[in-house]
Amino acid sequence: MGFIDGNRPCPPPILKVNGVDMINPEYSLWICQDQPILNVIVGSLSSRIILFITSLKTSKNAWTTLATTYAKPSRGRVMQIKGQLANLYKGSQRVIEYMQQIKSRSDELAMMDAPINSEDLTIKILEELSAEYKDIALAVQARETPISFEELA
Repeated sequence: MGFIDGNRPCPPPILKVNGVDMINPEYSLWICQDQPILNVIVGSLSSRIILFITSLKTSKNAWTTLATTYAKPSRGRVMQIKGQLANLYKGSQRVIEYMQQIKSRSDELAMMDAPINSEDLTIKILEELSAEYKDIALAVQARETPISFEELA
């Protein structure tokens, strides 16, 4: 956690040694250790949320931005995203695009500690499928165990 919470801050890239600028080897090591952490953070986010942190260079900056944006969501923001989710319609989109929009909103709500039940997501997706997918929808509804979003995709 030291990289993310600031307990292990980034050392300066250049050191002055006897009045001469020298490359700080600790800086290179720190960057090599921090980048995988940043990659894990980025890899765990939906594409919509990644947009908030793509320009950030350190895991601490990414974590701080995410925490500031999502840690203390207002009830109004949660309701807004739930409303967006309720009003999503497949229309002429491909099924995968429609599902990605649902997943993105669901991920946002989960990050705000307001997760949507996976069965409710499944119902939302199945409601919008055209007649060509009705056999699949019936099979999913007939299952004894709930289907995960990943299985449905």
